[in-house]
Amino acid sequence: MLIRTLLRYGPKSKMSPPREPMRTIACDNVSRILLVRNGESDANVDVEEYCRTPDWKIGLTSKGADQARGAGRRMIDLLGTEAPVYCYFSPYIRSKDSMRCIMEEVYDAAGAAPLLE
Repeated sequence: MLIRTLLRYGPKSKMSPPREPMRTIACDNVSRILLVRNGESDANVDVEEYCRTPDWKIGLTSKGADQARGAGRRMIDLLGTEAPVYCYFSPYIRSKDSMRCIMEEVYDAAGAAPLLE
C-alpha cells in the first residue's frame, strides 16, 4: 500500500501550529474515502490540559497511539496493501502522531517504506 501524506492548512491565527506549504496531488479513480479521527489525547483524559497547553500541541496518550495502530490494521483489512492511499491530516500534534502510528502499522504489514510527499 502506497500512502501519500498531505498536510492541509486553514487560515493562519496566532493559536495555529507552524505552517508548511500545502501540497496537492491529483487522485484518480477514487473508490473509497475513509475518515479517521485521532486517537485518545491527553485532553480527553484531563480536560484541564487545554488550560496548560495550546490545543494544537496536545498529544496522544499511549492508549491513543494503540487506537491509531488499530486503525492502521483496520485499513489493511479494508484496503489491502497494493493500492495507493492518499491521506490528508491536520497539523495538530495528535493528528500527526495518529497518522504516524497508522503508517507504521501499514508499512510493517506491507514490508515497505513509506513514500511521503
